[in-house]
Formats: sequence, C-alpha cells, structure tokens
Amino acid sequence: MSDGYIKLWRQSLSSNSWRNPKQWRVWTWCLLKATYCEVDQPVGKRMVHLLPGQFVTGRFKATEETGLSEQEIRNQLNNLQINQQITIKSTNKYSVITIVKWADYQAEPTNKITSKTSNKEPAKQPQTRSNTKKNKEVKKTPTPFKDDGLFDTFWKEYPKKIGKVVAEKAFYKHKPTPELLAKMLLAIQEQKKSDQWVKDMGQFIPHPSTWLNQKRWEDELIVSLEEPKGDRSAEAYLKALGG
Repeated sequence: MSDGYIKLWRQSLSSNSWRNPKQWRVWTWCLLKATYCEVDQPVGKRMVHLLPGQFVTGRFKATEETGLSEQEIRNQLNNLQINQQITIKSTNKYSVITIVKWADYQAEPTNKITSKTSNKEPAKQPQTRSNTKKNKEVKKTPTPFKDDGLFDTFWKEYPKKIGKVVAEKAFYKHKPTPELLAKMLLAIQEQKKSDQWVKDMGQFIPHPSTWLNQKRWEDELIVSLEEPKGDRSAEAYLKALGG
C-alpha cells in the first residue's frame, strides 16, 4: 500500500455502516488499508501474495490503527462479512481481508462528458464490402474468459490444482460476481475441514471443474460424530483473526 487516495460512494450515507460509527470506522479502515494493485507483501519470514482490494492485518495492528478494542473489531468485521462487504482468510499469525466489491468501489468512470461541437449528425462513411465482412468476423470472435481476477482468486484457494482451463470455463458458466465468489471461498474453507477432503491426503477432493459444475458450494456438510462439538458461527470463524 502506498500514499494516494481512495473513492467513497455517496450512497454510503444511506448504508448500515454509516449509521454505525464503529462499523464505519472499521469499513473505511479496510478501504484505506487495501492494496490497489497486485503485490507480494512480506509478513515475518514469508511473502503473502495480495490481489487488488486485499490487505494483511492482525488483531494487535488493527487495534492500534483503529483505536477500537479487539472485541469491537471482531464484531464489526463479522457484520461486514455478513453483509458480504468483505471476506476473511485467517491463519494463526495473520489474516487476509478482501474487499468484495473493490473493483466496483474504485473503478475508473467509463462514461466521459464531451462537449457538443455541432447539432448535426456526422455523415456516415460508406462501408465497403470487405470492411463489412471483416466487422462480421470480429463480432463472431468470442471472449471466453474475463480478466477480472475472480477465477484467479478461486484457483488460488481451491486445494486441488487439476484442469485449470476446464475449471475456468466451468467457473464463468455461472456468471460469477464478487458476492458469489465470497460464498465459494467460505464453502471451500469449511469443506477443507471435512472428512472427505482430509482423508487419504485429499484423494477424494473433487476436481475443481466438477466442484463448480455441481455447485458444491451449496452442499450441506455432514459433521463427523467423532468431531468435537464447537461454535461454527461466523463470529467463531473470525476469532482466529490475527492469531
């Protein structure tokens, strides 16, 4: 992250975050902390690869920078995650927070206002037969994949790296949005703990294309009878924040 600025939507004035001062502080802190470009950030003795809209933090750093208590930060991050404004991937040492709609919040405007130089419509240029044929060929050229970073984030998180091209086709068949990606990532985090994915060194983890085609993020996990009972709520998932 470097010096510069971020954008704030005027629609924020009618949001739940704006009405809650502590939540607004944590939300704007997330926006200000997020990197605007793909970067490798050193964390201790390792490098963490960050995509635009992500940042690394821990509970002590978050408390120092926001002026809020650890419990207050946990509560507000939990609310932001429930509202699908962020996703959180935690380790025992740090957490990577992702702004779900970073591209929407910080995208450059595509519509530019231009001055009218004339009230008359520009004369249409005659189109030759060769040009017409060329234009038709251009229209027929498909754009199979989007360069929006969503699939790369999914691929990095999915534990079995098999059939990337097929998986990418399956991924975009669902017309993914950042919100859908967030659901997928949360499902993957939970399924990584399941007996099927853990036993035999992950032999029974489905291929990523199969997982996507079957919408396996909608699966309901069956908890093993031998698994110790515990709090599986979203707040419990966040208790690992920052180690």
